[in-house]
Amino acid sequence: MVQETDEALSGQRLDRWLWVSRLCATRTLATQAVAGGKVRVNGQPVKPARVLRVVEPGLQRRELPGGRRVLIVTVRLDVV
Repeated sequence: MVQETDEALSGQRLDRWLWVSRLCATRTLATQAVAGGKVRVNGQPVKPARVLRVVEPGLQRRELPGGRRVLIVTVRLDVV
């Protein structure tokens, strides 16, 4: 248990965070999404192993023209 607490304080891999936060169904899908360029940090493409520390997560649901719905995840991060 102590290791998990230390890991949470020091940061977490981006692909693992996407999986744990349930934005991706599996860690493999999270890794593929990041590697495929579908995930960006501060507007820049990143690798799945990028270490992040989440400070303030926020969710917004928006509807695009044509009835498409999008989930926008805004996360303030400290890059470790």
